Amino acid sequence: MLGWAAQQKTNNLDCQKNSDVKMKEITKKYLDQLDLAISRGAEFGLNRKSFIGSGRVSDGVMKKAIEVLESDRQKIMHGLPDDISTYCVTLSARAFISLNLFGIPADMVIGAAYWQGQCVFPCAAEDLKLEMLNPGDESSPIRMHAWVSLGGDAIIDLTLPHFLAINYDAPKGFFGGIIANRVKEIKLAGIEYEPIVVGSEYIGKVNPPDPILELTERRARRQRLVDFGFI
Repeated sequence: MLGWAAQQKTNNLDCQKNSDVKMKEITKKYLDQLDLAISRGAEFGLNRKSFIGSGRVSDGVMKKAIEVLESDRQKIMHGLPDDISTYCVTLSARAFISLNLFGIPADMVIGAAYWQGQCVFPCAAEDLKLEMLNPGDESSPIRMHAWVSLGGDAIIDLTLPHFLAINYDAPKGFFGGIIANRVKEIKLAGIEYEPIVVGSEYIGKVNPPDPILELTERRARRQRLVDFGFI
């Protein structure tokens, strides 16, 4: 029979093992949803190939992405009010542009979001498809959420923590906060995501202009600066 200390250690190891298994299941669930959301673009009539996939993104890429967003913070936040909780599309589009402009593949994701198990942005694939066919139809509004994916389980969200702090019982530290982490770490904070469709092209159809237009313009502008020797 094991002594108390040994038994306690065994119990702790079992708990850690169960926790690790659960986190892996949560990550796999998200990656499966992301794969489906990427493939769903064709069903929605989206023509542009997604900039991301479900393969793992390195910690180095995540660190660089955070550095880029910090560097571009003023530009990304320009012209927006202090309460940015309802600007998920605008801020995700700006982050999408900044990251791709600096050579970090990223794409916009539209879907549902959960706080402590409660769906705070409830929408389904059929809702998003109908919205694309009838954009801005006030007779059947939907509550979709937008965030940015670097691919795999790496998520960037510039508005959800702030939204939760204002509208739900989230910690005060969520005010003005952003998410730049992996799915399993985000889950530990009580937040979950359900990707439904991937691609800024979808946003271009329901809330034009398509962010790819600004990205293309800024890339061309940068190339002209390179050509003239300014960069």
